[in-house]
Amino acid sequence: LIMGTGLNLSERLVSPGELVTLVKRDELDIHSISISSLVQSWIDAVGNRESFDALFAIFDAVTVLMSIKLCTLLPTFEIGADAEEVEQTERAEDIDWIYTLRDELRERESYAHSLFSRPPIAQETVFGEVDPNALYRLAEEIIAKYRAKPSVELQKETINIGQRRREIEREISVKGRMNLRVVLEREKSLLGMIVTFAVVLEIAKQGKIKLLQRTPFGNIWIEWRG
Repeated sequence: LIMGTGLNLSERLVSPGELVTLVKRDELDIHSISISSLVQSWIDAVGNRESFDALFAIFDAVTVLMSIKLCTLLPTFEIGADAEEVEQTERAEDIDWIYTLRDELRERESYAHSLFSRPPIAQETVFGEVDPNALYRLAEEIIAKYRAKPSVELQKETINIGQRRREIEREISVKGRMNLRVVLEREKSLLGMIVTFAVVLEIAKQGKIKLLQRTPFGNIWIEWRG
């Protein structure tokens, strides 16, 4: 019932929703109903208590009833063998198209992966003739020296990594060979040392320099390769 108001249809109290249910269950002949008269009756019954919910229920019921009535009035057509064959062909074409889109998507994902992922770098390319543990020990030793220095007031420090990389590349290319310990220890701050150490490893990974260590506990040298 709409807003608690019953509507009389063939001596039965019905609402728009109930009427739709009766028609769908085939308990009421849609062609025996005058939809326009029903709409007017519903609106009159609502009267001054008209609300959005009540009007929406009426509109929804009318839409469903009109759709059912139109469907029952349309002529029915039997699907012949040719039409069924066409339908199957179209379905097969749709399936082929879906598989084509799937394969294309996989190719694009594979291509994107090749663009944004790097192949693993061989250890020899980065470290050259240097034991990675020796690099770790050198960095650990220099960090310990920085921590042992008298504490000073910390100031905000900004380091341009790209600029630092260009400076190191330029200096090594000119000198041809440099001692890694000297390069690190000349930095004025711990942050500068860490950035320089990371930049040196990145340049080595690109193959522009090579790290060398002639003896197991000897100095580590940076050699320019170009």
